[in-house]
Amino acid sequence: VLQKMGTNCSICGRKLNQENDHLSSDCGGDCWGCIGEIEADMGGEYAIKQLREEFKAGLRNDWLPSPKVKFNKSSDVVEVCLKNPLGEPYVYENFELQLYSELMFKRTKVHFDKLVTTNLNGVVVIPINKKRNLKKDWCKVTRGDKIWTCRIEERVKPNK
Repeated sequence: VLQKMGTNCSICGRKLNQENDHLSSDCGGDCWGCIGEIEADMGGEYAIKQLREEFKAGLRNDWLPSPKVKFNKSSDVVEVCLKNPLGEPYVYENFELQLYSELMFKRTKVHFDKLVTTNLNGVVVIPINKKRNLKKDWCKVTRGDKIWTCRIEERVKPNK
């Protein structure tokens, strides 16, 4: 049986393929407005570049790029980097930061939970206990009504 595709985005409900709405392009039943942000949050270079252009054009006034979270093993710190929609560092930006571990039975243990402020490079640096098993550690960044949760991973040193 041939199933008819919906005429609205299955994520946000936006009407698809509207001539006067660039973000309504049909991406397999979801609009580019939603899919573009999802792909950018996953690090897709094309999506990030496209969203920056759409931001400049006034199409995504509320878009915030996802933070970059790294664990620096040599100094035992978690680094959270925030950039604005144009790719520049967010200087002196306040946001909520939580570092926590997953435990058994869907429990969590919170190690850090504070309002923090970025430095001149758009970075917040938090010391972490290196004796912990980082494979189960997570970082949650909250900026306004946007929340990002990501696993803390060891920073990989580039090959020389």
